[in-house]
Amino acid sequence: MRNGCIVGAILCSALLAACSPLAQVNQGDLESVVSYYYGVGQTKPPSGRDTYPLLSEKTKAQIGQDQWMKKTVNLTAPDSATVLRKAEQSGSTYGLVSVTSKGADGMKAVATNTWILEHDKWRLLNLSKSEEEADLAFQNGDFARSESKAQDWLRDDPFSLEAYYLLAMSSSRQAAADFSDRSADVVRSVIAINPNDSTANFIAVSFTSDPDLALTFLKRLEGTYSYSQAAMNLALKYEDFQKRLDYLKSILTEPKLEMMEAQCFAALGNFRSALAILTKEGFTESLQAQMTSEDPSYASNWAGTIGVIAHYAGEDKLARTWLDYGISRDPNAESVKNLASVLRK
Repeated sequence: MRNGCIVGAILCSALLAACSPLAQVNQGDLESVVSYYYGVGQTKPPSGRDTYPLLSEKTKAQIGQDQWMKKTVNLTAPDSATVLRKAEQSGSTYGLVSVTSKGADGMKAVATNTWILEHDKWRLLNLSKSEEEADLAFQNGDFARSESKAQDWLRDDPFSLEAYYLLAMSSSRQAAADFSDRSADVVRSVIAINPNDSTANFIAVSFTSDPDLALTFLKRLEGTYSYSQAAMNLALKYEDFQKRLDYLKSILTEPKLEMMEAQCFAALGNFRSALAILTKEGFTESLQAQMTSEDPSYASNWAGTIGVIAHYAGEDKLARTWLDYGISRDPNAESVKNLASVLRK
């Protein structure tokens, strides 16, 4: 009787598996797998439970089914998912898929997902543990370890643009002069993977030495969440403050870019124009909201810079507002310490 129940349970499970939507998908055809996995045009994509079987062996080694289900529970279907191409590398066959998603605010993000052919079936590479290890080392200031972890990640997923990003950031933090010689190769590699990818173009803007060439990559980021920070990175390539100001005036404006514009005016001795930006209605609130997602040290150093500009423009009340904000993010930031010293005098 007991054996009969066990056999019945096995048969029941087999029937359920055979009736699942995934069972109807030709898993040896990348377009069919992509259509099912991303659920473009549907209210909601397949659940984490349904998509977990589509993860690669390396991915499953880094994340269990329960973790995957939690990670994907709030995912919505992207606006598009397009197979770019297939590529052979180091004895494996990969498929690159460009995924475009739009937020409620109309801003978009373009990402590139790597799929790998395993036992004649397409499987997704999503190496979250590799990303966590490389990112944690970077956040802790251990750039050598972060670079090493990013290289390990690229060995497992040679088309990961996020891995390329951490590799570039870690390498440049260790020896900027040495990395500048290799940065052109990194830019060529990421653009070759997907010329429309948000991360690829962010890397290209950030690590292309020629401002005019970097500007062509920046234009591809218009309307994306990456635009503002990429535009700031490009602005820093103009060492002459007048040229930097001219550049900032020529591109789309938002709080972080206006912040840099105010800095340029102040550097050129035009505190009146700088103050006009900093005291514009809603500017402080908008900029601080935009800074929420930034690294604390980065946000605090800018807070100190703005505060110093406000002080020398005769607006100590505004300067103290930015001092309080800077202290709340990172009280040890050099720019914040400088602002506090200036206000004490």
